[in-house]
Amino acid sequence: MNKTWVEEAILHEQRIRLHAEVVNDESHVSEAFFSFLSWVRDEKKLPEDKFQAFKAACKLPLATNATVSMIQDEYEKIFTANDSFFDCLMLDDQLKSEFIDYLNDNIRIRDLFKTDIFDTWKTRPNTILLIDIPSVQTTLRPQPYINKIPIHTVHDIHVDYKPDGTDQIGLLIYVGVRYFDDVTNTWINQFVVVDDETYQVWHEKVDRNFSDEKDFYPVKVFVHNLKYTPATFMTSAKLYKHNPVARKVPLSASLSDLDNLQWLITAKRVLETYAPFPIATVPDDDESCSNPDCHNGTIEKYSPFLGAINTYPCQVCAKKNQRSLVGPGTIWTQKAPKTKDEVWIPNAVSFTDPSVDSLEYLQKEIDIQEWKLYENNVGDNGQVLPKQAVNEPQVRDSNKGKENVFLRIAKDMEVSHKFVVDTMGRLMFDSWYVDSDLTYGTEFLLWSVSDLQDQYDKFKKSGLPQFVISQKRQMLLQTEHRNNPYLLQRANILNLLEPWPDFSITECIAMQYNVQFPEDFDLKANFSQIVDTFEVDNGDIVEFGSLIDFKTKISNLKASFKVYGKDKTKGKVPLPEPDSQKQPAKSGA
Repeated sequence: MNKTWVEEAILHEQRIRLHAEVVNDESHVSEAFFSFLSWVRDEKKLPEDKFQAFKAACKLPLATNATVSMIQDEYEKIFTANDSFFDCLMLDDQLKSEFIDYLNDNIRIRDLFKTDIFDTWKTRPNTILLIDIPSVQTTLRPQPYINKIPIHTVHDIHVDYKPDGTDQIGLLIYVGVRYFDDVTNTWINQFVVVDDETYQVWHEKVDRNFSDEKDFYPVKVFVHNLKYTPATFMTSAKLYKHNPVARKVPLSASLSDLDNLQWLITAKRVLETYAPFPIATVPDDDESCSNPDCHNGTIEKYSPFLGAINTYPCQVCAKKNQRSLVGPGTIWTQKAPKTKDEVWIPNAVSFTDPSVDSLEYLQKEIDIQEWKLYENNVGDNGQVLPKQAVNEPQVRDSNKGKENVFLRIAKDMEVSHKFVVDTMGRLMFDSWYVDSDLTYGTEFLLWSVSDLQDQYDKFKKSGLPQFVISQKRQMLLQTEHRNNPYLLQRANILNLLEPWPDFSITECIAMQYNVQFPEDFDLKANFSQIVDTFEVDNGDIVEFGSLIDFKTKISNLKASFKVYGKDKTKGKVPLPEPDSQKQPAKSGA
């Protein structure tokens, strides 16, 4: 049993959760929160009163949650690359269509990785993805699904190494449900065992009194014939060389910096708490308490009504004890002179204002730490670009660091995504399934629409090759409609239908396209009107021809558009009159 591997992975994940997982109360906070407070008390050497003030100011959610959220929001760009691609190879096209429909409609695999699984990667990167199947099959084929196994539920795990140097899970045992069986009067602990041949469910029967006598026995066994264990890590990078279970993410190298940032922010909050209230210095005639009933700060009085001694704190001593430099309303006392030989201090009652320099130092240091964290985890801190005009090479160089980070994350997600798809395909179709071709792409959307429009115009003016200009136009369309799949699909269709999309009407006339290709020029000149008229007659262009293959659909649309383009003045074909409106033919006499 590799217990140490799992424990190290749990500790690492707890530290990530502390700064990446937003919680509102201590009942749900990561255990690392209490380790952080111990670090503040022991390593920062805070006195007890100052530590209690720090603890009170360290409110949940932590301030570092916002910093990490800003960083991890950038990572979502890995799902917006222009050149992402997916296809699978199967021995039967009908089975392939069935499988793709299952992934898109039943599993919604793309959205699942973009949202649920990626959210898990952000806060619990050691979670294991198990491709599971229902315990009872009610359909013709198995209906596999993704079961996320938290690392803290893992009872045992073995990792095998492949010839190419990568690793894979060879055995996974995790804890399932736990319940009380009234029939046998015992507690039942469920364990799920998954290996390269089977899924197994085992029960551990524990005596009601939790004695050492335990009984293990199998409940269900299902043979999957995959020849490998259907479970994978979400990320391939290992945190330690000696530990194949604890996995590394970009945030792993910044956990100490995040602890320090939270320390600085909380310290600033403590300072801000008493900064509005200046420290009052007042004369003190006597260091001893003036209340004769006080005994070391506590007053004890007998209550005839209660028949007992009632104790409560002395208010005089409480006022004297307001000397700690924490909290609002601080009072500092200074002994007054009692003889003529002692010097009397003028303005004995005075006020000490808070240090503006301290506040400014803390804020400056917090800003530096936040930008440092952003730069280390994203690739650049984004401070230079918004403040000054930059050219395209400068933007490209600035984005290079981001791309490197995104490519590493995208590669990890690709590997686990492909593993899930391939395993589902083999569970459903066995040897009929061959392989998948899946990439998240490399052209991440780091340019704005206005940036790409400027680049497109410059490319055209510079006389660059047509294929380069076309690529920039495609990127512009992808960026402009990246959050609207329908508009993106519509733009791609219209892009294929409009003649010479990179040339204006004036440019086409200058090149005499109106003479050489009159039909195409008519279509170009009246393209918007033709599209509107076609959709009035035939419905939405995206939905049109949805039951035929895409190549045939585009071919049919081109032929129809040319017919519509024959009327060059209106951009549409005159509609025939209804039969009821036709005039009767005149009879000859």
